[in-house]
Amino acid sequence: MREKEDKKSSEYISEFLNFTRDLQDLFDFHYDAVNDCDCACGDLKHQIELGPYKDRNKAATALKKVLQRRRIHKDFVDVNSELVKYFKDSEFIKVY
Repeated sequence: MREKEDKKSSEYISEFLNFTRDLQDLFDFHYDAVNDCDCACGDLKHQIELGPYKDRNKAATALKKVLQRRRIHKDFVDVNSELVKYFKDSEFIKVY
């Protein structure tokens, strides 16, 4: 059996509510970052397509880095989207 900690229920509730707010803020940050990366990918693809031949390797390398950054942000969004959706639901908001 787990040892009982000397925390009040209100402290647990406060920590949980802080977690929900922090997660929503992080989710918004990562969601916006995915959109920023999408724009950067589009710009780099156009540079590869329309830019001078000598700059294609640099643009392709930059595109790879942006796609790797996008994957990190997209994974966070995918993993947490249902939870954040629930936190924004009117039924959960009544808890506040």
